[in-house]
Amino acid sequence: CLKGSLYVPEHVLNYLRSCHEGLPVAKAIKPNPELQEMLQTMHPRVRKWIFTNSYLGHVERVLSALTCPLQVFDGVIDLLDMQVQDCKPKPSAFHRAMQVAKTEPSRCVFVDDSIANLKAAKRLGILTIHVGPALEDPNSCDYSIRDVLHLPHILPTLWNA
Repeated sequence: CLKGSLYVPEHVLNYLRSCHEGLPVAKAIKPNPELQEMLQTMHPRVRKWIFTNSYLGHVERVLSALTCPLQVFDGVIDLLDMQVQDCKPKPSAFHRAMQVAKTEPSRCVFVDDSIANLKAAKRLGILTIHVGPALEDPNSCDYSIRDVLHLPHILPTLWNA
């Protein structure tokens, strides 16, 4: 987060653009058409949000590199929604995200690679899933998987039969 920054959305957006637009996203992220298919086969009652400490433009670039359209998701909750001071892993950021998504902790599943973010979400009563290499502390989240495409194996009730 931009701690101590005066919240001026245009300034924050300009700063984020200067940080993120030079990143070689297309080189670092490989296309993953299976991701779109997996997300689209989720039960229609399941709402899918992207919750990021970045901004919408960066999310769009990452999804483009993954070949996963933004329309697969119900929305994006970005740093501007968090009003800069409230970014993950602060509990207030999760509360703000749930407010934007009109939901509550018991109805959320939080998927992330950051242990700090996962621990914060878990403390709030959110079901947490770590994606990445094996964890040193398996109690830091509810589930851990190496690949996001394994989500249907962890929570099969969220997918269409």
